[in-house]
Amino acid sequence: MISPKAKPTLPLSHSPTMKPYSQRLLTSAWDDLTHPVIMIVEDSDEDFYTFLRVTQNIDSFVRSQYKFLRFEDGDEALDYLFRQGDYHTLNAPLPVGILLDLNLPGTDGRDIIKKVN
Repeated sequence: MISPKAKPTLPLSHSPTMKPYSQRLLTSAWDDLTHPVIMIVEDSDEDFYTFLRVTQNIDSFVRSQYKFLRFEDGDEALDYLFRQGDYHTLNAPLPVGILLDLNLPGTDGRDIIKKVN
């Protein structure tokens, strides 16, 4: 199977408080086709891990219902959304939510919004 370029975003820290994230982060778009996915398009590791720390306080039942899939550039995110390129054979529901950085290298967040609309 084709391996997508989505970055496997595992925690940098070995802190026990970060451990749940390894269970919620998908390393590939093909890892889990059963849970709803929240797509995160963020090129900054610092901002991405800030998001993960903030969401740690969400009720564990609610948090366990979703998986996160991170993309670091707009072109890859568009390929995933429109099932193009490496994702043309992916048979999974579209994400239930998208957290989008507006200032991305290449295709930025504003361009993604225009194309998705």
